[in-house]
Amino acid sequence: MRWLIACVALLLSPLSLCEDSPWDNALTKQQAQALRFLQGAVEMHFHIDPPTQISPGGLIDHLRQARLVGMRAVLIKSHGESTAGLAYQIGRELPDFVVVGGVVLNRTTGGINLAAVERLASIKGHPGRVVWMPTEDSQAQVELTARLNPGKPPRAAVPVSKNGQLLPQVREVIAFIGRNDLTLATGHLGAEDALLVLKEGQAQGLKRMIATHPMDYGARMTLEQMQRAVATGALLEFDFRQMLYAGGAQMIRKLGVEHCFISEFWTYTLPGPPAPRPFAPLEYAGLEGVGRFVEQMHEKGFTDQELDTLVKTNPARLLGIAATAVQGSG
Repeated sequence: MRWLIACVALLLSPLSLCEDSPWDNALTKQQAQALRFLQGAVEMHFHIDPPTQISPGGLIDHLRQARLVGMRAVLIKSHGESTAGLAYQIGRELPDFVVVGGVVLNRTTGGINLAAVERLASIKGHPGRVVWMPTEDSQAQVELTARLNPGKPPRAAVPVSKNGQLLPQVREVIAFIGRNDLTLATGHLGAEDALLVLKEGQAQGLKRMIATHPMDYGARMTLEQMQRAVATGALLEFDFRQMLYAGGAQMIRKLGVEHCFISEFWTYTLPGPPAPRPFAPLEYAGLEGVGRFVEQMHEKGFTDQELDTLVKTNPARLLGIAATAVQGSG
């Protein structure tokens, strides 16, 4: 119990080292619920981009805190760089904690660039496991950004299809992902492009595929399109912030918990209405904040077992780690 109380102090004072905690009170119900939720959790979408105009960037200290509260694994992501090498280095510093990286096929990594994926797969210890199709440089995202910023010169897109067919280099990358047992994610592709990618992955026998944020950005899917994604064997990734305020919980109910997972619960913005909020990881709300999220999900009818499926079992399968055993990432 002492380490649990120490972790309460850590979350209420994020930069503490969680050594000799002054907290000697019993955990509240919400704090206990939060620790149960986080114990063994797998975060599939932790942004560790260097700071830019739109993102403050995640910190390695946030990963240390994740390990201290019992989380099991984190997939680190950057829109601009491969994170496989960084995952290898962090993994050596955080024993008994799985740190996984990936590459987003944006222009800064060469677009649909097989060489970048080959590099990802070559690093010792297999820390690079996820390949995202273009995000900020997808055709759908570029078009959305242009609509939101009229008068600003549009950025160049990274296409993945032409006349309803995947480009040959996209098929080549997907084939490599299959041969090397990596995980394919659709990034911010438009719905129909995402489905083309997932169908190709299914045809090539991929075991792990993600329909990324099907309620977000230009990647938004209809329920029927989400069901088509499920039919390819993909799991649908829902942002935790959509669970309470944007219909995400109801959408998961329609699709089935077994076909979905929740991500970004260890990232920048606190759960709340769709209004501008300061950047702050969910854990900085303290265990009380995490516990409130769990309570609200309970109110929506989700059991602890279902929440475990959404933040532990399904994400672990996507990273190719066992459902229960804790592993190091070196």
